Amino acid sequence: MNINSHLNHRQILEVAVKATRETIFSSITTINKLHDQVHQEALEAIDLKLRSKQRLLEFSFSFLEMGSGGRQERTLWTDQDNAVIFSCGEEVRTMVHQYLVDWAEEAIQELSAYGYPLCDGWVMATNPRWMQSVTGWKEHWTQWTQRLTTENMRYLLLSLDLRPLYGDPSLLRTVRSWLHETSSSSPWIKEVMLYAFNYPLPIGLLGNLITPRYGPHADLFHLKEGGYYQMVTIIRVLALYSGIEQTSTRQRIEELYRRGYFSKDIKNKWLECLRFYLFSRLRHHVNCFQQDMLLQDYINLSTWGQDEVEELKQHLQFIRKQQKHWKKEVTAKKWEGLP
Repeated sequence: MNINSHLNHRQILEVAVKATRETIFSSITTINKLHDQVHQEALEAIDLKLRSKQRLLEFSFSFLEMGSGGRQERTLWTDQDNAVIFSCGEEVRTMVHQYLVDWAEEAIQELSAYGYPLCDGWVMATNPRWMQSVTGWKEHWTQWTQRLTTENMRYLLLSLDLRPLYGDPSLLRTVRSWLHETSSSSPWIKEVMLYAFNYPLPIGLLGNLITPRYGPHADLFHLKEGGYYQMVTIIRVLALYSGIEQTSTRQRIEELYRRGYFSKDIKNKWLECLRFYLFSRLRHHVNCFQQDMLLQDYINLSTWGQDEVEELKQHLQFIRKQQKHWKKEVTAKKWEGLP
């Protein structure tokens, strides 16, 4: 990513360099507002460029973010994880769909030019899976939940972080409300929750951290897969079950506490865990940038102090305890849902 390709990118770097553990939540909020502004500028440019082609078409649409962008937890860098939702009359559906396919292709390339690389896994609006009408999204979610393969559960979890970034935000609210209304009373929610609570953690039974023994990342610890992803996944499936609309992990934790899912002590431990991972990833990405290295999440823990390594272990052990706790809740013999 060319961090100097846009004024906001330079501002993002300035905020990131000054961030501390104590200020990380406000720093991440500022960084993500700046990222949003870059995206909206790029998307507005494409909309103006192509608008003349759809003057006779009546429809509404929204460009959506997923992943760290959907959760508003981007650091210096993020690749593209996005989608489109639209609504129109059946008589113009084919023309609207084709217009939006062209629009999405232009938008993806524009965002790439603005410094956001394409997603290697093609989780982008140019993929037919992530370009759907309101009805199409409902059909997708129904298909994923009726056939809960590992792949479909991955798609479902990804889609839980969808956030409208440009266009009509009411379209996603309509579909998300429908999903929340059907999920808490549906049998598939239990299987999805168990899948989320069983995701492995890189810590042994004796408290030793687990890193690859061979290959290009031998002895390196992956900050994203090393607790952050597991934390995010636990929180988002609990948010799905409880019908929480927010997509940021912090907001979800606060709302789960308000609804009685966490004690105050557990809520605070989750927030400290989130604070630790957000700061560690941001600091690591700043270091990578300053050393002219590819921004990634592998880190040599020998560069950390012993106290910090011990804190990492404590957070991993806390996440594992929470996995076991919620797994026990869900697998209770007479499971009737959560609090």
